[in-house]
Amino acid sequence: MRQSVRKKIYPVRNPIHYLANRILLRLYQASVVDTYGEIPISTLRKGGDQFVGILKHSLRLIEENDPRRFARVVRHVDLFVDCSHPGGAYSASYRHLINVVEIDFEYCEERGDSLFHAGYYAGVIVHEATHGKIRKFGIDTIRENRVQVERICRSEENRFLNRLNAIRPDLGNRLKRPFNPEDWHGHWHSSRLTRALRQMRRAKEKDKETSAQ
Repeated sequence: MRQSVRKKIYPVRNPIHYLANRILLRLYQASVVDTYGEIPISTLRKGGDQFVGILKHSLRLIEENDPRRFARVVRHVDLFVDCSHPGGAYSASYRHLINVVEIDFEYCEERGDSLFHAGYYAGVIVHEATHGKIRKFGIDTIRENRVQVERICRSEENRFLNRLNAIRPDLGNRLKRPFNPEDWHGHWHSSRLTRALRQMRRAKEKDKETSAQ
């Protein structure tokens, strides 16, 4: 099981931020419940079987239908974790200091079946792994380039999703999302404190959902 963190290729600008990420990594590693190949899968929720099942299905979809992008995932992701996210359900992010993909997992039968959800999260994984590839080139996401970076990641996500039309007619077309910078407005134009408070509220929501199950 891979537990190491790859070295960054650009300087650490904020040691406190780096330390906080290392503490998070230890928490995530302590919550590992399964693996896909050598990639650990972690969850901070009780009863995370559904997350694990869907995530492994998502990774199989990438591996079987797009080996090149799957190799990108293996190269740039050291761990997947289900945790609360300030963006809410179905959102995700890539923590480049520790090569972790955080996913705020949600499953809603009204949106679609297990294949639909596996396809959706597969697209998310490709998107976040592309962030990892961009970081590997030493390109930090800053105000001046963030629109371009997200456009690249969304394009890669949609190119992968096109391949899912061969599995189920129109599946990829249903999952594809056009690029719109407004999708990131809440993240780009809010403070870290605001995002932290959103994340705390979301964590409480997820706890209630788990308790009600």
